[in-house]
Amino acid sequence: MPCSYLLDGVLSTLCKLRQLFAWPAVRSIDHFGRRKLLLFTFPHMSWTLLAAGFCFYIPESSPAHLGLITLFIYLFGVVYSPGEGPVPFTYSAEAFPLFHREVGMSLAVSINLFFAAVLTVGFPKLSNAITPTGALGFFAGLNMLAALLIFLFVPETTQRTLEELDYICKLCLQRWGSTD
Repeated sequence: MPCSYLLDGVLSTLCKLRQLFAWPAVRSIDHFGRRKLLLFTFPHMSWTLLAAGFCFYIPESSPAHLGLITLFIYLFGVVYSPGEGPVPFTYSAEAFPLFHREVGMSLAVSINLFFAAVLTVGFPKLSNAITPTGALGFFAGLNMLAALLIFLFVPETTQRTLEELDYICKLCLQRWGSTD
């Protein structure tokens, strides 16, 4: 039972940290921009996952083992919250053309929740197959890949009207071979 209480405390602290550090996004999302927030947070999410993964090499008998893993997971939550937490939903609400916005947003949320479920169910199996260090390193690599894809393909939407965003979406569709 004590392990269950410890896990509840860790998860509760992580949730509180994520909630606390999501508040800066409320003020900065329109000032700094959605794309910049994503480009700032993904590399930091990557190094915190790598650091947490490498902490598994510390012997379990050491008091630093669990403490450092927890610290880096907390830091991951802190850097996740202002960028990757709220920005994808805000961006999805703006990025779809006006005539498809409801369908696009519902599809984006559905895909997000589906892959969150896949991650929740699949991470323990992945961690057992390639060790916790390998699993966290894999996700750190995916974060860096996501940062690269955001840099290459995600336009900034800050300080633009919905009509301007609609025009940008039409240009993107034409650029990538739409028949319209």
